[in-house]
Amino acid sequence: MKRDTKNRRHEISNRLQLLFFSPLLVACFLFSSCGYHIVGSKYLAFDSIAVRPVQNLTYDPRLKEKLQNALSRELITQGINIVPADRPDTLGTVPDRGIVLEARITTFELRAIAAVGEQVKEQEIIMLVDVTIMDKNTVSELKAVKSPLQITYQATGTVSDAEARKEVAIDKACTEIAKEITDRVIMKYVK
Repeated sequence: MKRDTKNRRHEISNRLQLLFFSPLLVACFLFSSCGYHIVGSKYLAFDSIAVRPVQNLTYDPRLKEKLQNALSRELITQGINIVPADRPDTLGTVPDRGIVLEARITTFELRAIAAVGEQVKEQEIIMLVDVTIMDKNTVSELKAVKSPLQITYQATGTVSDAEARKEVAIDKACTEIAKEITDRVIMKYVK
């Protein structure tokens, strides 16, 4: 009887250890084997970025401001220091430990993806951006950067409702493109 109680205590102790260490071990394997790691701004080869005003080569004048704001938001979210693009050291030259980013919106289209008869029910936003990245030694081009997601909106209901949904979709497209640009800059300059 005494031996049976001792074995039971030992089994309970082993189960508690197993319950505690199993999730910890699984978490260690997941985090170490997935290949991902967090890159902070201190691991980048530059200390600041100057975002020059976005150039809009399309018919929609609102895109310029929306993409400019989305780029600034995303860079700040990633912990990257933004310097004013109109500073004398960013006009025509590149700061010693910084980079300069220029974006040009080259394409903006609305494409019907769902229609009933002659009436469009859903539209897709196609937006392409060319980006120039300049540092002290190189000039790099990113051509036709687009959102990795398909951005759509419902074009039904009243005109004002459809226009409001379109504006939300444009904001989403600008945000996704800004994330894509920021990710590519980070991957290019990570130490």
